[in-house]
Amino acid sequence: LLSDTYKDVSSTEIWSNITIHALLEQLIYFHQLEMIDNENVLKICDDILMILKQIEKETVNEMKNGKNVYFKLYQNDLLIMNNSVFIKFSDQKILFLPYNILSYYYTFDERVCDNYEKSLELILKNSELLSANNKARNIFFNKMYKRIEELIKFINT
Repeated sequence: LLSDTYKDVSSTEIWSNITIHALLEQLIYFHQLEMIDNENVLKICDDILMILKQIEKETVNEMKNGKNVYFKLYQNDLLIMNNSVFIKFSDQKILFLPYNILSYYYTFDERVCDNYEKSLELILKNSELLSANNKARNIFFNKMYKRIEELIKFINT
């Protein structure tokens, strides 16, 4: 599974303060269409909370699941919904860019990947490493927890 592979690979991620908001909006949308019932919305919210708590723990430790795999989470509120993925191996780079909701373009083109890597370095310089700032990290995660709790409360009423 992709999730198992993800747990075994070091990563640096950049999230904005609306990362969870977009996910919850999709959940609300499908609930309004009656494609997901209340019980399943609540189960999904519980799963999201569990995953967020794990991510927060990994952010503090800068390690995934206590393994020797580093994890760095940055916050950048200007980088909104950029779901691109840049992978760098020792001698190879690949860039995945969202094409539509379910698809990605990808390229191994050296020039494109090098330019994207340079832009990422600039974005990281202007982002906040959440493991380095307890206050920022707590505010960041508490906002996401609050949005999920609001949805749970809405579904339960």
